[in-house]
Amino acid sequence: MKLAGGQPLIIVDEAQHLGLQAFEQLRALHDEYGIGLAFVGNEAIHSVLAGGRNGSEHAQLSSRFGFRVVQRGVADEDVQIVLDGWEIEGEAERKYLGTIAARAGALRVMGKVIRLAWMLAQPTGQRPTVVHMRAAYEQQTRSPRATA
Repeated sequence: MKLAGGQPLIIVDEAQHLGLQAFEQLRALHDEYGIGLAFVGNEAIHSVLAGGRNGSEHAQLSSRFGFRVVQRGVADEDVQIVLDGWEIEGEAERKYLGTIAARAGALRVMGKVIRLAWMLAQPTGQRPTVVHMRAAYEQQTRSPRATA
């Protein structure tokens, strides 16, 4: 395995789902090769890595933390980058999607709404409007109903 040179970094998303053995394997890579580790996940990851369920499960890993970052909500810059990537240009559309990004689920829900809004707008040959986005959001958030 060639990991020498540069400053390798392993980013683990949804890290709250890792078991002790996976953490230990990543810790071994850190120790042997000096690889940086970034564990990304929900707030549960902080308590897991702070010592685990019995206070000592992850002691060797938690002692290696350089720093922790807790991000509450989505940065407006991130929202704008996503909107630019989807070529959402209208002021009303950007504002509406910004309100979605401020809710629970943030960028994931906003991305689903944008994708569905593009599909809803496609038959008309138009770019998605707030009307398409509202319909898409309603579709994404309404409770499933039984059909006869």
